[in-house]
Amino acid sequence: MKFALPLAALVLATVSAPAMAAFTLSNDNGGDGYVVVDPLDPRIFTLFSANNAPDIDSGFNNVTSYGQTATSVRVINVRWSHVTTDERARFDPAGWFLGEHFFQLTDDDITTGIVQGGSFQIAVNPGDEWGFYIGTSDSFGGRGQLNISTVPEPGSWAMLIAGFGLTGAAMRRRRLARA
Repeated sequence: MKFALPLAALVLATVSAPAMAAFTLSNDNGGDGYVVVDPLDPRIFTLFSANNAPDIDSGFNNVTSYGQTATSVRVINVRWSHVTTDERARFDPAGWFLGEHFFQLTDDDITTGIVQGGSFQIAVNPGDEWGFYIGTSDSFGGRGQLNISTVPEPGSWAMLIAGFGLTGAAMRRRRLARA
């Protein structure tokens, strides 16, 4: 019985920040774009655009996307930043998608090496396909990169704080019982 409260608090703290479902990487037109996921937190990743110069018939356009299908109603808070090695950001545009709709986040006129970024929210329903993309219109001027960090929605923060509170209460109760 003395382990019940700490165990309950630990379980509550663990489930309070819902894990994201597995994302899927996709490239079109034979692109070689890729993703690097933070090994400690899969909600943090960097998406890189293609850089392999497809044939001219394809128009040199590649889109690298990293997305998933929502399993529940959620609001995802996103922080993002983008940088390109091309002359202008318009050669490596980046953004997010929901279903068949793409929303560009980047300013096309930003020049090489300038980091642009911000934050926004995505609301999804079960079955919605959503995620992030980075394109390239030249595929040989260097890669662009889109850094993404998703954070728990406010309701998750409240549950996380409650979990920590229960853990603290259990630890205090244990200390008082020893005295």
